[in-house]
Amino acid sequence: MAWAFTPRLRLASAVCTGLRDSCCGEPLAEGYNNAQNCWPTRTQLLASALPAASCAKTPTIAKQRAAPQSSCKHSHRYHGSVAHAWSSCEQPPATTRAMRSNRDALLVAAGAAAGATLAALLRPFVIAKLRERLYRARFDQHASRSPILLRLLRLLTADETRLKDQIAVKRDLPTAVVDEMLSRHEAFFGNEGHAKVRNARVAVFGAGGVGSHCIVMLMRAGVRAIRIVDFDQVSASSLNRHAVATLADVGASKVQCLKRFAENCTPFVQVDAVAEMVTAKNAHHLLRELDGKKLDLVVDCIDDVETKASLLKACGEKEIKALAAMGAGAKADPTRWCVAPLRDAIHDPLATKLRWVLRGKGVDYGGAELALDPAKRSVSPELDVTCVYSHEPPRCTLLPLTDEQVKEGAKNFGAVDVDHFRVRVLPVLGAAPAMAGHALAATALCSLANQPVCPKVCEPTSKKLREKMLMAFRKREARRELGDKARPDECDWLDLQPSDIEFIVNDIWRGRCAVSRRKLDRKPLCLCRWYTARRFGDKTHCIGADAVVLMAPPLADQLDAALNENPSRETAVAILGENAVATIDARLRWVHSVAGGAWTSSAV
Repeated sequence: MAWAFTPRLRLASAVCTGLRDSCCGEPLAEGYNNAQNCWPTRTQLLASALPAASCAKTPTIAKQRAAPQSSCKHSHRYHGSVAHAWSSCEQPPATTRAMRSNRDALLVAAGAAAGATLAALLRPFVIAKLRERLYRARFDQHASRSPILLRLLRLLTADETRLKDQIAVKRDLPTAVVDEMLSRHEAFFGNEGHAKVRNARVAVFGAGGVGSHCIVMLMRAGVRAIRIVDFDQVSASSLNRHAVATLADVGASKVQCLKRFAENCTPFVQVDAVAEMVTAKNAHHLLRELDGKKLDLVVDCIDDVETKASLLKACGEKEIKALAAMGAGAKADPTRWCVAPLRDAIHDPLATKLRWVLRGKGVDYGGAELALDPAKRSVSPELDVTCVYSHEPPRCTLLPLTDEQVKEGAKNFGAVDVDHFRVRVLPVLGAAPAMAGHALAATALCSLANQPVCPKVCEPTSKKLREKMLMAFRKREARRELGDKARPDECDWLDLQPSDIEFIVNDIWRGRCAVSRRKLDRKPLCLCRWYTARRFGDKTHCIGADAVVLMAPPLADQLDAALNENPSRETAVAILGENAVATIDARLRWVHSVAGGAWTSSAV
């Protein structure tokens, strides 16, 4: 009867060695004598637990059953009662069932504790794997999210927030994910242009209404590194125009607010957040290298004239190209926004005052007219800056100073210029700074991709002026090839219409002489043929907009006479100078890129 002996022997051994000290603190056997602290011996317990058949084959145990060895006087009562119960109904006594029940409870508790410990150890690993799988599935067009995985993730995290808040964004995104995020920009700029944007380093000064929108779009375009400079904090009044700030960000630094946005949206963009105010003393330091290399572009979104002038002067001294936003307050008309060099930003009070301050600082922003003689001409403008501005008249005025401010003095409230610009509140429509910021971002990205926009002068030429300039050009070309007595109507090789003159004058040359920067409304300008025109070598070719330059009449006469003898770049350099010729060549190459093959009269 080994099948009966072995389990019961184990039970007795467990009872005597383990369950005697039960955590419950209650006696586990009826034979326990509280008065004498007496437990039945192991031999007595074994003898009473075995059935009669087993005892017959086990003389020692049977003998012990007949004559117990215990010295306790209560052992016989305990031993007999157990034996009688087992022999009459062959069921274990209540005490033994209680022992077995307690043992099972302890085993279940131990198993539950072990399972809980194992689950706690594995929980972070399982959650991480689920999040990674679900995160990758978000960017896989062919993958379908499993509701089971989503429910399991919510169960493990015990979070009722949305999935996009549960799945943490990794800084080291897979290359395929980054490429998909930037795929539309790559298709727009091409591989070469997109690569230039991805390697660009940009600094944006001012992270308010205009600056925040510009910064966000630069981040979404995937620039390599961006430096954000602003000393101010997010206020409740700025929430109507800030790109990413929320109520939770009120009182926090604007630069840190945008840095957190980058960590959640474009973690592959390096952000240098600088909470400092720009001054004439630290401007050069703030224009230091970024990510080990010189800045490619500076975007000025500062709303104070003196600070803007100090920053732009430093950009000119360090030869860094700059973009600047003019006033967006009190503006609303989206059709009035323009992009133009600072010298052509008209009808904008902030641009007008900025030019005045820059002239006072001795900064050449390209507004002065240059000499016609190359020897007397400056090499190049000290400052290359393009502006985004609106020529809409302001719809409202600055709010007056409060009585307390007037009493204490405006200087006590941080005014930095004579007009108290920083302490007087300017009404702002939230959409206006957003339009300016997005225009800045578009201009910046095209410039970084080496596909710059062509700012259009907002004052179109009149129909009479266009016809007059076209007639003068026909007369010049007829006399060049047919003699001094040729009539304008004899010139049939100009592939131009009066509407093309508007594009040539305003879009290509911005209403100014290509060499001296003389403006068309000041003195008359004329059109002349450039040395790259194919007609110099083949009379079957016509002349289009890609071989025409806007110049002052004296320069045009000299150039025509020299090119008739030797139509080459060296001849043009001898008349106009190397820098002027390089600038003209660059503009005509731009014409080829935007025209899409519409004109083929130039060999550029």
